[in-house]
Amino acid sequence: MKYPNHFQLYDYNEAIIHSEVINVGELQDNIWLKLPDESAKYLTLTSVNSIGFENNGTSIDITDKTTRETNRIWIEVDKSVFSFSMGFHMYQLVFDDSGTGSTLSLYFCYHIQDNKPDKDYIYMNREES
Repeated sequence: MKYPNHFQLYDYNEAIIHSEVINVGELQDNIWLKLPDESAKYLTLTSVNSIGFENNGTSIDITDKTTRETNRIWIEVDKSVFSFSMGFHMYQLVFDDSGTGSTLSLYFCYHIQDNKPDKDYIYMNREES
């Protein structure tokens, strides 16, 4: 079962392919981000950036908003860090990789929809009996 507040982190191109569609009403208080199993123990999160048309590369303050047990593959983030306005959202997470001595960028993205749209739409005509 897929949970709407759990995301796998990918390289840039894979993140776009694996973009999620989420109903804003299904979200909980925290977002869970899954690191790649093989490198998780070497990664330390250093920054989060919003990637998008209007806010390309905008840095997000993650101070006191993330929790991760040592060497675990899941990072828990307060959902207030991310945008849940209607539309497409993409984020870059930058990590220090102690295994290679370099930095690594991983991404996730999602489309937000609402079950209460601004306009009513008629998808089917009623048959009169």
